[in-house]
Amino acid sequence: MLNLRFKADKSVLEDVLAQANKIDASAYTSESYAILTAAVKDAKAVLENENATQEKVDAEVANVRAAMEDLISVENTTETPSTDNNTIQTGQESTTTKANTAKTGDFVPIAGLVAITLAGAALLLTCKKK
Repeated sequence: MLNLRFKADKSVLEDVLAQANKIDASAYTSESYAILTAAVKDAKAVLENENATQEKVDAEVANVRAAMEDLISVENTTETPSTDNNTIQTGQESTTTKANTAKTGDFVPIAGLVAITLAGAALLLTCKKK
């Protein structure tokens, strides 16, 4: 009975590995992506190990998450020749994902405040006329 062990919960590790596998390598520097690749390789070894402890699983989850957070994006510039004047134009592609975009204010709360203000003004004017 003393030699029995509980199996480690590897579901979080599976989820993190699925997220890491969805990352596009071309959007990040090769050095930072190599670190992620090494972390994913180690995590897969732990995932396949049936005798892995929960501490080891948690450590690999932390390593893969840290590697994903430390990814450094690259700015891709493409050169395309122009047919008009034979000059080379350079452009930038945006590699920003929707999760990283700036969050701005919504229009809905402002519209609600304006509607309440107008309703209050109309009520005030009707009360003054009586």
